[in-house]
Amino acid sequence: ISPVGAVGKDGEQLIEFFKNNNIDTTHILQDKKLYTATGRVITDKNDNQIWGFYYGASALDIRPWTLDSGQFWVLSATHERPFTTALKHVIKNKLPYLFDPGMTLTWIRDDLLKKGVLSAAYLIGNDYEIAMIEKRLKITVEEMVKKGVNVITTLGEKGVRYEGVVIPAEAGIQSINFNSKNGNCPLDSRLLTKGQSPFGRCGNDNSISIPAVKLKNVVDPTGAGDAWRGGFVGALVSGKDIKECLIMGNVMASFAVEYVGTVEYIPKREEIEKRMKSLSKQKL
Repeated sequence: ISPVGAVGKDGEQLIEFFKNNNIDTTHILQDKKLYTATGRVITDKNDNQIWGFYYGASALDIRPWTLDSGQFWVLSATHERPFTTALKHVIKNKLPYLFDPGMTLTWIRDDLLKKGVLSAAYLIGNDYEIAMIEKRLKITVEEMVKKGVNVITTLGEKGVRYEGVVIPAEAGIQSINFNSKNGNCPLDSRLLTKGQSPFGRCGNDNSISIPAVKLKNVVDPTGAGDAWRGGFVGALVSGKDIKECLIMGNVMASFAVEYVGTVEYIPKREEIEKRMKSLSKQKL
């Protein structure tokens, strides 16, 4: 895992946190004048949120071409300059990526948004964001899927819906080597090929809905989306089938909402496995 971005003159603590958690910091720039980007959120009693951001060092442009081109990319919302640079880079070089435009929808142009969506291996957003993309681009999720985009819609307490290529678990996952400097990237090429899976579009089976983990106490929704993405991508690059990836996303998000703060708790392996087993047993 290699985050690509920038921190400010106060970013040492963040870099140290990454290192302590075995996260590569090679591609994190540090500016000596600006402060690290921050976000502040107001959450009402119904868990609706309004965010405000200070971009700070995150507005610095990045040089994605310095990275090993064999890696799987996750493009999430940030300042317009680095986001646009990274998006154009992965499109130009036909690199596999998960497109997570989210809050960029307030500024991104329709033409760039369309290129980002239709060039992606995966598009992810909540139901509001996916609906907004459909409206702006005048294209339905079904049409995106026909063009080879796998669409993931997160539904909060209702779980997640996946529409795209479904590779049966019994088909097996074959690891492939992207010649990454960091070693093998165990992604099945069929999970990354836009609409060209040898299993094709599996009729009605090209849609999967996974329920959310049932919780007794939801404390704070902040960070749930990021935790979901971390769980999903972690399972994906480990070579899991798509259903397992979706379940892992839901499980990791469930831990996030049980605590105030976004990095205040690290679940134990047995806790993760217990919740995954519980979801796997449910009728999907």
